[in-house]
Amino acid sequence: MPESMPDPTTERIRPARPGEAAALTALSIRSAASWNDPNDPGDTEDLEISEETLARERHYVLVDGSDIPLGLYSLHGSGPELTLSHLFLEPEVRGTGRGKLLWLHMLETARAGGAERIVWGSDPNAAPFYRAMGATHTGEVRDVFPGWRLQLFRYDL
Repeated sequence: MPESMPDPTTERIRPARPGEAAALTALSIRSAASWNDPNDPGDTEDLEISEETLARERHYVLVDGSDIPLGLYSLHGSGPELTLSHLFLEPEVRGTGRGKLLWLHMLETARAGGAERIVWGSDPNAAPFYRAMGATHTGEVRDVFPGWRLQLFRYDL
């Protein structure tokens, strides 16, 4: 985890590299855990990124000038509909515009691949961000954990 606030002028988004799965999983878990939501079941299985997943899906990493990961997103699927399976930031850089930077890069990546829409399920705490980015809330799904409702979204390109 970064020790100080990163310098946004030296940041860039690059494809994830082999060998980064453990670091990206840890970033995802830190990000999700930072919400301190009493209804969050704390299950990290959906947050885990394996080396096989890195090789199979498109993962992009926001890094600082020292190449330290600050955020990530991943898309999977092909054709007109893609699934956003991860979009996470280090907790201390939330609210600094870096989530929007990842979001815009994700949209460009999806468009360049010929996608027409992106769909995903979201932690309820992240729902305001996705709404602010113009995503359409399409419903919610009750999870196996009591009181937990996965928020469903769609974004038409």
